[in-house]
Amino acid sequence: FFSHSFLSAKMSTLRSLPNLPNDVLGLAVQYVSDDNITSFAYTCKRNLCASLSSGRMAPSQVSDWLLVVCAQHYDAYPAMVEPKRIKSSRMSDYGLMKLSEQYVKVESLYLANCPHVTDIGVRFLAQRCSELSALTLKNCRRVTHKGLAEVGRLCDKLTNLDLRESAMTDDGLKAIAKFATQLTYLDVSFCPQVTNKGVEAIMQGCQNLQTLNLGSCRSVSDEALDAIAEHGRNLRRLDLSWCVKITDAGLANLSKVTHLSCLDLRNCREVSDAGMDAIAQHCPELQVLNISRTNVTDHGLTAIAKHCPGLLQLDLNGCIGCSDEGVKAVGRRCVELQQLNVSNCNMVTDRSIAVIAKGCPKLTQLTISRCVSLTERSFHLIAKYCKQLLELDASYCDQLTDEVLGEITEKCSHLSKILLSHCGGLTNQGLSKIARYCRALENLDISKCPGITDETMMVLANHCSKLLELNVNDCKKVTDKGIHALVSRCEQLSQLNISDCEQISNDGIMAIAKLRHSMAKLQVNGLKSIDDQSIRAIADNCSQLSALSLNRCNGITREGLSILEARGCKVTA
Repeated sequence: FFSHSFLSAKMSTLRSLPNLPNDVLGLAVQYVSDDNITSFAYTCKRNLCASLSSGRMAPSQVSDWLLVVCAQHYDAYPAMVEPKRIKSSRMSDYGLMKLSEQYVKVESLYLANCPHVTDIGVRFLAQRCSELSALTLKNCRRVTHKGLAEVGRLCDKLTNLDLRESAMTDDGLKAIAKFATQLTYLDVSFCPQVTNKGVEAIMQGCQNLQTLNLGSCRSVSDEALDAIAEHGRNLRRLDLSWCVKITDAGLANLSKVTHLSCLDLRNCREVSDAGMDAIAQHCPELQVLNISRTNVTDHGLTAIAKHCPGLLQLDLNGCIGCSDEGVKAVGRRCVELQQLNVSNCNMVTDRSIAVIAKGCPKLTQLTISRCVSLTERSFHLIAKYCKQLLELDASYCDQLTDEVLGEITEKCSHLSKILLSHCGGLTNQGLSKIARYCRALENLDISKCPGITDETMMVLANHCSKLLELNVNDCKKVTDKGIHALVSRCEQLSQLNISDCEQISNDGIMAIAKLRHSMAKLQVNGLKSIDDQSIRAIADNCSQLSALSLNRCNGITREGLSILEARGCKVTA
């Protein structure tokens, strides 16, 4: 039994919660579990309204019942600012009805993975929220062309529409095109039912469109590009990634879209140098280009470098026909380049890296993963010339040693993201230099580096207080001791992968649960020493956890998994 003084102290604390300043409660609400958010709402009605208004709440916390509580008490606080932006992954038609009744001035609504949102709720929204300018219905598969037609007809300020991974069809696009003629942004990526007819309707009806994302719409072909060329004169950004029917002939028709600044053609296997020649000649304002895993060679890359000198981002991942000749052309002409990816380009050698390092002083992101022809010389050049580098991916580079890594981190001390997976030549000595020199480090991947031990964990804990993401997958010498040191000092750590670190047991997981309440994603695959005790600790303490991976954890039972699933955590086992 609790003592009278203990209970009095707890009650006093609860009574004082509503009196805390809005900014304090706005921070506190981020640590309230999804299950307890409604109770929190009733206790701190004014502050909850303020948190909703400020947009500080996670999408998983914004549910129907929370909106009901806020709506019931919103009028009691006339000084409260009405929320203009709301995000939710737990809303239904009922929540949309309450939202549209109370928050008629909402301008931006983000709904993701809401299976109970249908045309009925969307109609409520359209009828009341005439100020709506941005709407996301990601993976809301029960919204059809009927609901979208109402949104387009009644929300005449709508400019941004995101329908990724939805059940969007050509009929839906035709409804949008008929009414939402003012659209400037449309995302229908991963909508397999969208075809050329739908794209044609959109381009004819929404001629102010500046951004169009058709990624992974595999039925889209060159015929759609004809419509884009004819009606897309205002288009600036076009995503055709994984549209496998796009060919060079289709790209040649984009000659009228002369203001294109961003083009994504990754995995368009029918695109080659002829398509790049057409793009280069007609799109001189191009700044972002992704041609990874296409059939572009040095000829096409040289044409891009010649005609698009303002290029800022270039992705050549897996372009096996690109060698030093094409990459050197980019280094000599595209002096404003900031991001370059040449991973899996086996013919890229030290010679082209030298030209890039010397010719592109503004380079901030460099990816050279699996570039088997590079030697230590490339890393010395990167250290010497790329002083503005913020992100480096040198995964699978066996030629990277502790000494060279120390030189890079000392001279490129602004690095915030370093990916070194499968770099077998690295040990604690090299990683300690990362920790000492790169104090702004936020993301580190040292998975499958067999030389890493608890010593690295302790150095990271002592020097990298800003660390957000860490991957030590299959670093078999990392133990509970190293994990405890890490989580006790790295207070911002929110994503951790310790899969196949066989020496980590319940003690390590308990330390994570007790010390890192803000953990959002955790991967512990293959930890055979952990059991349901760890799961209960995680469920009780990690209120922000949204994804947990437990594959091959033989000590975890169905009962343990159900505890997490009941709290809304996505569990992979």
